Amino acid sequence: MDLDLGSRSPIFVRSLENIAEEEKLSDHDSSVNSPVGVDQLTVDQKSRSSSSINDDRLRVPCVPGVPSNVGSTGEPSRRLNLPLPSITVREPVKKQRVEIAVGDGETSRLQLPLISIRNALEAASEEWSKVPTVGGDTAKIQTPLISPEIDVEEAFNYFRGLNLPHDSNSNSVASARVRWKGFVQWLHTPPKLSAHLKPDCDLIYSIVQCSLDWEDNVHWRMLQTIYKQLTGSKIDCPQFGSHWQLIGFQGSDPATDLRGVGLLGLLQFLFLSTKQECAPLARKLYTVANSDNQAFPLAVLSLNVTQIALNALRSGKLNKECNNRQTVLLVVNLFYIAVLHYIITIWVAEQKTIKDSGYLLKDAEKYCCKNVRKLIQDIPEQLEKYSK
Repeated sequence: MDLDLGSRSPIFVRSLENIAEEEKLSDHDSSVNSPVGVDQLTVDQKSRSSSSINDDRLRVPCVPGVPSNVGSTGEPSRRLNLPLPSITVREPVKKQRVEIAVGDGETSRLQLPLISIRNALEAASEEWSKVPTVGGDTAKIQTPLISPEIDVEEAFNYFRGLNLPHDSNSNSVASARVRWKGFVQWLHTPPKLSAHLKPDCDLIYSIVQCSLDWEDNVHWRMLQTIYKQLTGSKIDCPQFGSHWQLIGFQGSDPATDLRGVGLLGLLQFLFLSTKQECAPLARKLYTVANSDNQAFPLAVLSLNVTQIALNALRSGKLNKECNNRQTVLLVVNLFYIAVLHYIITIWVAEQKTIKDSGYLLKDAEKYCCKNVRKLIQDIPEQLEKYSK
């Protein structure tokens, strides 16, 4: 039976138009009624029947809550409405205006999140808390980064104002006078020290009994002045550390080396470092002490020479020169410088090393104690040679 498709009946044409109109209305209703944010999946039955069933790209995955016969034969739903997962929208982080100083009266305004500012402040606070305190945990005073330097006169006057204990060994010379054994020994007995010089002599003996106190600002300034004068440093060094070995201390704490002569050793080391006329000698000693072939611990040598000067004072061998110059502290310091000059002269000329130090110290004490007046008189001329 032949069908003439070109001459369709009005009923057939009207049926096709009704079907097309119903599809348009259905599409329009579904697009209007579907909620915002819902994904629409359309399954075309005809395309599925015409295509291969084994094509995975056309299969609809099994979705929880949807009948399993979707996409199979029967009367499945033509459209599947699947809700998208819920999305939580956070409020934007508030920002705060921050002013940062740039120059004279100028500021730079930045918009930074509050949480970033808080994190930055917490990190900075934690980092600052880890910064060690200058002077260590044992120091209770806050020392400045650059402490003022101190000279011998200021330090000696500071000790003069303290109520220091009296040294019982200061009368050893007087007791020796009582035990004369003959007229010859009387001739070699040193003269008595003038009465008005006795307080300064006793003060020197008392300073010997003082130990280093890191909490004392004057003690701290004395050490820092010595270190900066010898090394050329402009700022204070830490309380403990190997840097003290650079100027001749044996360990990381100078207090351990000062036990023999107390703060008198520190006072005379300060005299060597700060006196203008002694500066060339101090530089010479520091250079040789840190040389490759003739190195020696400068601070230890200085403390040993202080012991020699203290022995000479206690034995009365400096009394005559103290009476002539009407001062005790200056004579003790000049004798200390004279012994250092004698040692460094022989050390360099005869290429001495640290193994010769013991013998050299004994020889220096013996020679210098016999020639006190000559050495002290010649010391200004000898010091000028180091500046040439």
